[in-house]
Amino acid sequence: MVLPSSIFISPPLARICALESYRAPAGSFKISAGATPNAIQWPRPPTSRLAVEECCMSQSEAQAVYMVHYGEIALKGRNRIDFERQLIANLKAQYPIHRAYRLPGRIVLEGPSGLNLTKTFGVVWWSEAVRVPSDKSAIAEALLPLAEQVGDTIQTFAVRVTQGERVFEESTPHLEAEFGGLIDRAFDWRVDLSQPDRTFYIEVMRRAAYLY
Repeated sequence: MVLPSSIFISPPLARICALESYRAPAGSFKISAGATPNAIQWPRPPTSRLAVEECCMSQSEAQAVYMVHYGEIALKGRNRIDFERQLIANLKAQYPIHRAYRLPGRIVLEGPSGLNLTKTFGVVWWSEAVRVPSDKSAIAEALLPLAEQVGDTIQTFAVRVTQGERVFEESTPHLEAEFGGLIDRAFDWRVDLSQPDRTFYIEVMRRAAYLY
């Protein structure tokens, strides 16, 4: 089988090659005239789940990430799913959302930076977030720049870590102390676990961690 003259494979088709969740680099793949299927240099899929997430994340690197929290009272089972779907639909109707997906008790949005999501019914609170691979070094590298954005506006802080899926062997208190120690050594702030001026949240999932 010989392919016809130059074929362009669009990014949507490229995204489904090799792995369902793998997204090939942006841009089209040009296949020279007369090339056989075996000669085509298809993009090689990532070899690990973490690499898959990193690849997918790179596609939206220009998009801001938002963590949206909603009221969970009386939301169980099917009611919760329906509510989440309706909330996502409402958010997409009001804002230029590029992508939306659900985490346990959270909704993650990708869109332009600077959105104000408080006008949407059902949103209890939200924050712009930083998404990194579920790797302690990646989290540490992103945590300090996030803290730097606070500047001199606080005197006390706390770090709260949640693991939606068990990724690290260490306990949650151990991780909070470890990441909190990074901030403590870098800034002239005191740790206050009761009423901190600012709480830094780290939500760790299997393929990505979210900091805000």
